[in-house]
Amino acid sequence: LKGSVGASGDLAPLAHMSLVLLGEGKARYKGEWMEATEALKVAGLTPLTLAAKEGLALLNGTQVSTAFALRGLFEGEDLFAGALALGGLTVEAVLGSRSPFDARIHAARGQKGQIDTAAAYRDLLGERSEVSDSHENCEKVQDPYSLRCQPQVMGACLTQFRQAAEVLAIEANAVSDNPLVFAAEGDV
Repeated sequence: LKGSVGASGDLAPLAHMSLVLLGEGKARYKGEWMEATEALKVAGLTPLTLAAKEGLALLNGTQVSTAFALRGLFEGEDLFAGALALGGLTVEAVLGSRSPFDARIHAARGQKGQIDTAAAYRDLLGERSEVSDSHENCEKVQDPYSLRCQPQVMGACLTQFRQAAEVLAIEANAVSDNPLVFAAEGDV
């Protein structure tokens, strides 16, 4: 992210965005570059008139970094859901066993992401199918490790997604501008 100082603020990207909000510079609206005043007009908006502290508040925050991080999180969650579905389909395609997804196995480990991922696989695969029935008198010792360890591996990913979501929710709702004004106490 060019022009960002991170914790001190996304100064350059926020300055570009804020310039347009003030009716200055150029903006891209529906793929077309135009003067900021025209873009605001087309969007049904008027330029901002700033009061004390508002200019600094527009520039000194982590909104851009947070937005990019959230976008990455949402895309990652979509990819995770797709990988989960593909993992379940792979188990079915190779006539794999459902036993690696047994709730008792994952409860014994106690990892919430792993427990929830194993449950998701059980939901995807269902309790019984022609595939699961084929294992009743099966001589195969075990499925390939890459299939059996899906709840552990994907569960660790799920735990990381959840942690990132928690941190980013706090950041997205945090006050990150400068200076902070505590109106009730009359303090800056």
